[in-house]
Amino acid sequence: MEYEAVIRRKSQILCIALLMSILLRCVVNAVFMGWSSVLPMGMAGLAVCSLLLGLSWKMNPVLMMYFMTAFLTGVSVACMLAFPCTTNYLMFFLAILMVVIYEDIRPISLQCVLSAVCMYIFYFRYEKELSATWSVDAMAMCIVYIVSAMFVFWALCRLTGRQFASLRAANSENAAARAKAEQLLGEIRKSVEILEKTSSMMNESMGVTEEISGRIAVTASEVAKGAISDVEAAAAVKEMMQRGVENIQSVSEACADMSGISEKTGESVAQGGTRVADMDVQMKLLSAKMDAVTAAIQQLNQENERIVKILGTLDEITSKTKLLSLNASIEAARAGEQGKGFAVVASEIRSLSESSSGFTEQIHFILGGIQEQTGNVMNEIRLSQECVTGCSIQMETVKQSFEDISSNASQVFSGAQRIEDQAGSLERLLGKTSAEVNHISENVASTSRAMEEISDSIIRLHENVDSVANKYHQLNDIMNSLAEAAK
Repeated sequence: MEYEAVIRRKSQILCIALLMSILLRCVVNAVFMGWSSVLPMGMAGLAVCSLLLGLSWKMNPVLMMYFMTAFLTGVSVACMLAFPCTTNYLMFFLAILMVVIYEDIRPISLQCVLSAVCMYIFYFRYEKELSATWSVDAMAMCIVYIVSAMFVFWALCRLTGRQFASLRAANSENAAARAKAEQLLGEIRKSVEILEKTSSMMNESMGVTEEISGRIAVTASEVAKGAISDVEAAAAVKEMMQRGVENIQSVSEACADMSGISEKTGESVAQGGTRVADMDVQMKLLSAKMDAVTAAIQQLNQENERIVKILGTLDEITSKTKLLSLNASIEAARAGEQGKGFAVVASEIRSLSESSSGFTEQIHFILGGIQEQTGNVMNEIRLSQECVTGCSIQMETVKQSFEDISSNASQVFSGAQRIEDQAGSLERLLGKTSAEVNHISENVASTSRAMEEISDSIIRLHENVDSVANKYHQLNDIMNSLAEAAK
C-alpha cells in the first residue's frame, strides 16, 4: 500500500477512535450527570466525526494529518475554555496518544509541543480550578513526561519510517517485477499462440511431406527397377551386335572364299562341276547368313524401339520427379525455418531429375543414329541379298549349261568382289553400331547407378522426414505445456 493511502486509512481510524472516545465520555458522564446533559455533546461529536470522516476521503492525506493534529488541539482548548477542569486538562494527553497513530515524528512533535504549551498556559490561567488536584510540580512533571514521550515517539517513528521506506521500496520492486512478469506472461501467451498456429501449419505440412516422400520413394523404386531393365536390355543389344559383327565377318570370309573359287573356276573348267556345286552350297549358306543378319538387324530395330519406349517411360518418371520435387520445395517454403533442410534435399532431387532428363535426351539422339545406321545396313543387306539371288540364278544357269561356266565365271568373280566390298562396309557399319551400343550401355549403366543413388537418397529423406515428424510431436507437447503454463 502507498504512503498516502496508509495516511488516509489512519486518518479514518483516528476519526472513528475520536467518535468512540466521545461516546465513552458521554456514557461515563451520563452515569454521574444524567443523559439529558450529555446527549447534545454526543450528537455534536457524531456530526463532527462524520464530517471529518468525509473530509478524509476528499482532502490530501498529508494535509488531513496536520488538520487532525490542529483539530485535536483545538477541541482540547475549546473544552478547557468552556469547562476548566482536570478531565478536560487531560485531553491534551489524549491528543498526543491519538496523534501517535500516524507514526510520523512531525505531527507527533507538533502535538507534543502544542499540548505542553497549552498545559502550561491553562494551568496558570486556571490555577484555582486545578489547584485542588494539580500542583506546580505535577504540571512540570507532566511536561517532562510529554518531552520524554516525544523522544520515545521520535525514535519509534524513525524506526517505523525506515521500515516503511524499506517496505515501500520492496513494494515498488514487487510492482515492477509484477509488471515485468505480466509483460513477460503476455509475451509468452503471444508466443504460445504463434507457436500453436505454426504447429498447426507444421502439422499439415508434415502430413503432406510424409505423403509426398512416400510417393517419391515408391516412384524412385520403380525408376530404379526400370533402370535395371534398361541395363539388361542394353546388354542384350550389345550381345546381338557382337553376333552381327561375327556374322558379317563370316560373310566377308565367305566372299573371299567365293572369289578364290571363281578364280580357280577360270583355271580349271574340268573341275567346274564340282566347284559349281560347292559354289551353290556357299551361295545358299551366304543367303541363309544374309537372312540371319537381316533378322538380327530387324531384332536390333525392335530392341531400339523398346529402348525408346523405356526412355519415354523414364522421361515421364523424370517429369513426375521434377513435379514432386517442386511440390516438396513449395511445402518446405511454407514450413519456414523448420523446412530448410527438406528444401535442400528437394533441390538435389530436382537437379538429379534434370540430369536424368539430359541423359535420356542423349540416349534418344544416339538411338536415332542407330536406327538410321541400321536402316542403311538393311539397305546394303538387301542389295547383297539381291546379288546373292542373282548369283544363285546364275549358278542354276551354269548347271543347265556347263559350257557357259567359263564366260559366267568372270561375272561371278566380279559379283563376289562386290559382295566382299559390301560385306566390309557392312562390317565397318556394324562396328560403329557396336561402339554406339557400348556407349548406350555405359550411359544406361550410369543412369541406373544414378537412379539407385537417388533411390537411396529418397529413402534417407523419408527416414529424415519420419525423424522430423517425431521431433515435431515432441515440440507440440512442449507447446501444449507452455500454453497451460501461460493460462
